[in-house]
Amino acid sequence: MTHYRKQFAGRQPIFQDCDIVAACNVSQQQPHTAIAAGVTGLVFIECNLVNCDLPDDAQLFGCNVSQVDLSDPDNPVVLE
Repeated sequence: MTHYRKQFAGRQPIFQDCDIVAACNVSQQQPHTAIAAGVTGLVFIECNLVNCDLPDDAQLFGCNVSQVDLSDPDNPVVLE
């Protein structure tokens, strides 16, 4: 299945093996939030993946993959 321009921010999206995720916001509030644990073959294209930990075999193209501590909105801290 292809997910295009969807808003998954702050919630746990349900992906299946070999899904394509394009131009989606999957960002999470907490750093290192596991996304799609146990799912294989995912492809992310130009997605916002801030604070997401993805399966090891996920392929990323042009995505924002930073880890940021947002606990103090006035002073976000980039972790990685």
